[in-house]
Amino acid sequence: MISTSVVIPSYQGAHRLTVLLAHLSKQITDFEWEAVVVLDGSTDESLDVIEQWSSVIPVRAVDLGTNQGRPAALNAGFAAASGRILIRCDDDLAPGPSFLAHHTNHHRDRDDIGVIGLYLNVLPENTYSRVYGVRAHEVFLERARATPQQNLWRFWAGNCSVTRAMFDRVGTYDPEFRTYGWEDTDWGYRLSLAGATIRLDPALETPHHVAATTTAIRSRRAFLAGSAEARFRMKHGVDHDPSAVTDFGWSIWNTAVRFAALLPSSTRERAAQIIDRVGDHLPSGLTRKLVALSVESSGRAGLRAGPDAPTHLSGGI
Repeated sequence: MISTSVVIPSYQGAHRLTVLLAHLSKQITDFEWEAVVVLDGSTDESLDVIEQWSSVIPVRAVDLGTNQGRPAALNAGFAAASGRILIRCDDDLAPGPSFLAHHTNHHRDRDDIGVIGLYLNVLPENTYSRVYGVRAHEVFLERARATPQQNLWRFWAGNCSVTRAMFDRVGTYDPEFRTYGWEDTDWGYRLSLAGATIRLDPALETPHHVAATTTAIRSRRAFLAGSAEARFRMKHGVDHDPSAVTDFGWSIWNTAVRFAALLPSSTRERAAQIIDRVGDHLPSGLTRKLVALSVESSGRAGLRAGPDAPTHLSGGI
């Protein structure tokens, strides 16, 4: 009998799946498990990769045929999963050999637990990473680890687990979060409202090969995430992120962010591309400030634009 199902949403992820499935093949377990990879309209060699690994580990594919967005892929994967324990695992993770066991052990005797493992971002060596990305991630980890238990739902993402009973209580992922961001946060918030105890497990912190590795990509994602946050606020009837620590009071920096957020999206996109091109030729402190301004203002602009972000901005995200 299958104890644990790993649900893996994937789009054009053949090379990422090769790495992930290799890591899953090294799991140390005393229970039966399966991996369900949901191909969200992939046209690369993902299906071939899964078929090759199916002779090594218990992995199978659910092919959606067309790209329907991450919530739809997650819902299809959880519907197809057979296990009592459901692990969400993004295709760009590199889990250690105790990954499945650590997740599963939290749920052996209880149905009211939600478990989160934080990402440990692996970034390429470039201007964005050097002046901004690495430090920004360190700050994120510091804040996440210090977050009160009642706000841990904010970190529900691509390395988390619940039981089938709890998943059914909370319900499916909301397909309205279609473009980028907050589909996980929304589900984590609903999990908290359903009475689950959410745990952050340090043993489940997992290397994550980051896709947003330039100022331009990170800023576009920030805009889309801001728009998705607006949808979250509207859906749940709140006027702010209930777990936010960002200070939007008066300061020279916040004034600059507000001003940049008023610029047309095309202007902010060009500015982000210029930062990527010339950042190495500027003092690192100045480049760091410019990257931060681009990312933060884009997020604020997305929030200001509301829940219906222009669909062209999600291309390649």
